[in-house]
Amino acid sequence: MIPNNSEEIAQLLYNKLVDDRWKLILRSFIKYSDFYKIIDTLKDKVDDGKRFVPPIRSFFNPFISCNYDSLKIVFLTDEPYNSIESADGLAFSCPNSMFVPDELSAVQKEISKTVYKNAVKKFNTELKGWAMQGILLLNSALTAEIGKKGRHYDLWRPFISYVVDMLSAKKEDMIFVLFGENAKKYQKLINKNKHTIFVLDMPNGDESWDSQDIFNKLNTLLSERNQDTVVW
Repeated sequence: MIPNNSEEIAQLLYNKLVDDRWKLILRSFIKYSDFYKIIDTLKDKVDDGKRFVPPIRSFFNPFISCNYDSLKIVFLTDEPYNSIESADGLAFSCPNSMFVPDELSAVQKEISKTVYKNAVKKFNTELKGWAMQGILLLNSALTAEIGKKGRHYDLWRPFISYVVDMLSAKKEDMIFVLFGENAKKYQKLINKNKHTIFVLDMPNGDESWDSQDIFNKLNTLLSERNQDTVVW
Protein backbone atom coordinates (compact mmCIF):
# COMPACT_ATOMS: atom_id res chain seq x y z
CA MET A 1 0.00 0.00 0.00
CA ILE A 2 1.35 3.43 -0.98
CA PRO A 3 1.41 5.86 1.98
CA ASN A 4 -0.45 9.16 1.73
CA ASN A 5 2.17 11.42 3.26
CA SER A 6 4.78 12.84 0.85
CA GLU A 7 7.64 12.31 3.27
CA GLU A 8 6.63 8.69 3.74
CA ILE A 9 6.44 8.20 -0.04
CA ALA A 10 9.91 9.72 -0.40
CA GLN A 11 11.20 7.37 2.29
CA LEU A 12 9.56 4.40 0.56
CA LEU A 13 11.31 5.29 -2.70
CA TYR A 14 14.61 5.85 -0.91
CA ASN A 15 14.33 2.43 0.73
CA LYS A 16 13.90 0.80 -2.69
CA LEU A 17 17.44 1.89 -3.63
CA VAL A 18 19.50 -1.23 -3.08
CA ASP A 19 22.83 0.39 -3.99
CA ASP A 20 24.34 2.35 -1.09
CA ARG A 21 26.21 4.63 -3.50
CA TRP A 22 22.96 5.70 -5.15
CA LYS A 23 21.47 6.26 -1.70
CA LEU A 24 24.38 8.54 -0.84
CA ILE A 25 24.10 10.46 -4.14
CA LEU A 26 20.33 10.91 -4.10
CA ARG A 27 19.73 11.35 -0.39
CA SER A 28 20.37 15.12 -0.44
CA PHE A 29 17.47 15.61 -2.84
CA ILE A 30 15.02 12.88 -1.85
CA LYS A 31 14.99 13.69 1.85
CA TYR A 32 14.20 17.38 1.50
CA SER A 33 11.37 19.72 0.53
CA ASP A 34 12.09 19.93 -3.22
CA PHE A 35 11.27 16.25 -3.64
CA TYR A 36 8.26 16.45 -1.35
CA LYS A 37 6.93 19.23 -3.62
CA ILE A 38 7.14 16.89 -6.63
CA ILE A 39 5.17 14.21 -4.78
CA ASP A 40 2.61 16.75 -3.55
CA THR A 41 2.11 18.04 -7.10
CA LEU A 42 1.55 14.52 -8.43
CA LYS A 43 -0.97 13.88 -5.65
CA ASP A 44 -2.79 17.10 -6.53
CA LYS A 45 -2.95 16.05 -10.19
CA VAL A 46 -4.52 12.74 -9.21
CA ASP A 47 -7.05 14.59 -7.05
CA ASP A 48 -7.92 16.64 -10.15
CA GLY A 49 -8.62 13.45 -12.09
CA LYS A 50 -5.29 13.34 -13.98
CA ARG A 51 -3.57 9.96 -13.98
CA PHE A 52 0.12 9.39 -14.62
CA VAL A 53 2.54 6.60 -15.48
CA PRO A 54 4.60 4.74 -14.43
CA PRO A 55 3.33 3.77 -10.96
CA ILE A 56 5.16 5.23 -7.98
CA ARG A 57 6.93 1.95 -7.25
CA SER A 58 8.72 2.24 -10.63
CA PHE A 59 9.98 5.84 -10.31
CA PHE A 60 13.52 4.84 -9.33
CA ASN A 61 13.92 1.81 -11.58
CA PRO A 62 16.78 3.50 -13.49
CA PHE A 63 18.82 3.64 -10.27
CA ILE A 64 17.67 0.26 -8.99
CA SER A 65 18.55 -1.53 -12.23
CA CYS A 66 21.97 0.09 -12.82
CA ASN A 67 24.75 -0.34 -10.28
CA TYR A 68 26.44 2.99 -9.53
CA ASP A 69 30.00 1.66 -9.70
CA SER A 70 29.28 -0.06 -13.03
CA LEU A 71 27.72 3.06 -14.56
CA LYS A 72 29.48 4.13 -17.75
CA ILE A 73 26.73 5.49 -20.05
CA VAL A 74 23.75 7.75 -19.39
CA PHE A 75 20.84 7.70 -21.83
CA LEU A 76 18.79 10.82 -21.12
CA THR A 77 15.64 10.75 -23.23
CA ASP A 78 12.22 12.36 -23.47
CA GLU A 79 9.51 11.11 -21.09
CA PRO A 80 7.86 7.78 -20.21
CA TYR A 81 5.39 6.33 -22.68
CA ASN A 82 2.09 7.90 -21.70
CA SER A 83 -0.20 4.89 -21.92
CA ILE A 84 -1.06 2.29 -19.29
CA GLU A 85 1.26 -0.74 -19.05
CA SER A 86 3.76 0.72 -21.52
CA ALA A 87 6.16 2.45 -19.10
CA ASP A 88 8.33 0.74 -16.48
CA GLY A 89 10.49 3.69 -15.41
CA LEU A 90 13.41 2.87 -17.70
CA ALA A 91 13.93 5.10 -20.74
CA PHE A 92 12.86 3.40 -24.00
CA SER A 93 11.88 0.25 -22.10
CA CYS A 94 8.43 -1.29 -22.38
CA PRO A 95 7.27 -4.18 -20.14
CA ASN A 96 4.48 -5.11 -22.53
CA SER A 97 6.03 -7.15 -25.35
CA MET A 98 2.72 -7.09 -27.22
CA PHE A 99 3.05 -3.34 -27.70
CA VAL A 100 6.26 -1.82 -29.09
CA PRO A 101 6.18 2.01 -28.95
CA ASP A 102 7.44 3.93 -31.99
CA GLU A 103 10.55 5.17 -30.18
CA LEU A 104 11.62 1.69 -29.12
CA SER A 105 10.79 0.28 -32.54
CA ALA A 106 13.06 2.89 -34.15
CA VAL A 107 15.89 2.03 -31.74
CA GLN A 108 15.55 -1.68 -32.41
CA LYS A 109 15.53 -1.14 -36.18
CA GLU A 110 18.72 0.93 -36.00
CA ILE A 111 20.49 -1.63 -33.83
CA SER A 112 19.43 -4.39 -36.21
CA LYS A 113 20.68 -2.43 -39.21
CA THR A 114 23.91 -0.94 -37.84
CA VAL A 115 25.11 -3.44 -35.23
CA TYR A 116 23.78 -6.77 -36.47
CA LYS A 117 23.77 -5.87 -40.19
CA ASN A 118 20.14 -6.97 -40.52
CA ALA A 119 20.85 -10.45 -39.19
CA VAL A 120 17.95 -12.05 -37.36
CA LYS A 121 17.97 -10.77 -33.78
CA LYS A 122 15.26 -11.21 -31.17
CA PHE A 123 14.95 -8.07 -29.06
CA ASN A 124 13.54 -7.79 -25.57
CA THR A 125 11.25 -4.77 -25.16
CA GLU A 126 12.13 -4.63 -21.47
CA LEU A 127 15.60 -3.03 -21.27
CA LYS A 128 16.71 -3.96 -17.77
CA GLY A 129 19.48 -5.96 -19.44
CA TRP A 130 20.98 -2.73 -20.79
CA ALA A 131 20.79 -1.12 -17.35
CA MET A 132 22.57 -4.08 -15.78
CA GLN A 133 25.43 -3.53 -18.24
CA GLY A 134 26.04 -0.02 -16.90
CA ILE A 135 23.55 2.22 -18.73
CA LEU A 136 21.43 4.63 -16.72
CA LEU A 137 18.16 4.72 -18.66
CA LEU A 138 16.81 8.05 -17.48
CA ASN A 139 13.85 10.07 -18.76
CA SER A 140 13.76 13.88 -18.64
CA ALA A 141 10.60 13.46 -16.58
CA LEU A 142 10.06 10.42 -14.39
CA THR A 143 6.32 10.55 -14.99
CA ALA A 144 3.93 11.38 -17.83
CA GLU A 145 0.24 12.20 -17.80
CA ILE A 146 -1.75 9.45 -19.47
CA GLY A 147 -2.65 10.47 -23.01
CA LYS A 148 -0.82 13.81 -22.81
CA LYS A 149 2.71 14.73 -23.87
CA GLY A 150 5.16 17.00 -22.10
CA ARG A 151 3.07 17.87 -19.03
CA HIS A 152 5.66 16.86 -16.39
CA TYR A 153 8.99 18.17 -17.70
CA ASP A 154 9.06 21.26 -15.51
CA LEU A 155 7.93 19.26 -12.50
CA TRP A 156 10.94 16.94 -12.65
CA ARG A 157 13.50 19.46 -13.94
CA PRO A 158 15.04 20.16 -10.49
CA PHE A 159 15.53 16.45 -9.81
CA ILE A 160 16.95 15.61 -13.25
CA SER A 161 19.25 18.65 -13.05
CA TYR A 162 20.48 17.45 -9.68
CA VAL A 163 21.19 13.93 -10.97
CA VAL A 164 23.03 15.12 -14.10
CA ASP A 165 25.04 17.68 -12.14
CA MET A 166 26.05 15.16 -9.49
CA LEU A 167 27.08 12.52 -12.03
CA SER A 168 29.09 15.08 -13.97
CA ALA A 169 30.91 16.16 -10.81
CA LYS A 170 31.48 12.78 -9.14
CA LYS A 171 32.09 10.39 -12.05
CA GLU A 172 34.98 10.31 -14.53
CA ASP A 173 35.00 9.53 -18.27
CA MET A 174 31.28 9.04 -18.55
CA ILE A 175 29.38 8.94 -21.84
CA PHE A 176 26.19 10.99 -21.95
CA VAL A 177 23.76 10.41 -24.83
CA LEU A 178 21.06 13.08 -24.97
CA PHE A 179 18.00 12.18 -27.03
CA GLY A 180 15.55 14.91 -28.01
CA GLU A 181 14.98 18.56 -27.20
CA ASN A 182 14.28 18.18 -23.50
CA ALA A 183 17.38 16.10 -22.87
CA LYS A 184 19.54 18.57 -24.80
CA LYS A 185 18.74 21.26 -22.23
CA TYR A 186 20.87 19.42 -19.68
CA GLN A 187 24.02 19.55 -21.80
CA LYS A 188 25.20 22.70 -20.02
CA LEU A 189 25.37 20.81 -16.73
CA ILE A 190 27.88 18.26 -18.04
CA ASN A 191 31.61 18.93 -17.75
CA LYS A 192 32.83 18.51 -21.32
CA ASN A 193 36.44 18.26 -20.15
CA LYS A 194 35.67 15.11 -18.18
CA HIS A 195 32.95 13.41 -20.19
CA THR A 196 31.92 12.53 -23.74
CA ILE A 197 28.58 13.88 -24.96
CA PHE A 198 26.48 12.79 -27.92
CA VAL A 199 23.37 14.77 -28.90
CA LEU A 200 20.73 13.07 -31.05
CA ASP A 201 17.17 13.66 -32.12
CA MET A 202 14.53 11.58 -30.38
CA PRO A 203 13.83 8.31 -32.24
CA ASN A 204 10.50 8.30 -34.05
CA GLY A 205 8.25 5.87 -35.83
CA ASP A 206 9.26 6.70 -39.40
CA GLU A 207 12.47 6.01 -41.27
CA SER A 208 13.95 9.49 -40.88
CA TRP A 209 15.70 9.09 -37.52
CA ASP A 210 19.46 9.61 -37.78
CA SER A 211 21.07 7.46 -35.10
CA GLN A 212 24.56 8.69 -36.04
CA ASP A 213 25.58 5.03 -35.68
CA ILE A 214 25.49 5.69 -31.94
CA PHE A 215 25.33 2.06 -30.82
CA ASN A 216 28.53 1.12 -32.63
CA LYS A 217 30.21 4.37 -31.56
CA LEU A 218 29.48 3.65 -27.92
CA ASN A 219 30.98 0.17 -28.08
CA THR A 220 34.02 1.49 -29.93
CA LEU A 221 34.59 4.04 -27.16
CA LEU A 222 34.15 1.44 -24.45
CA SER A 223 36.57 -0.90 -26.20
CA GLU A 224 39.15 1.88 -26.46
CA ARG A 225 38.80 2.40 -22.71
CA ASN A 226 39.20 -1.33 -22.03
CA GLN A 227 35.64 -1.53 -20.72
CA ASP A 228 33.12 -4.22 -21.49
CA THR A 229 31.07 -3.42 -24.57
CA VAL A 230 27.27 -3.46 -24.49
CA VAL A 231 25.27 -6.37 -25.85
CA TRP A 232 22.38 -4.52 -27.47
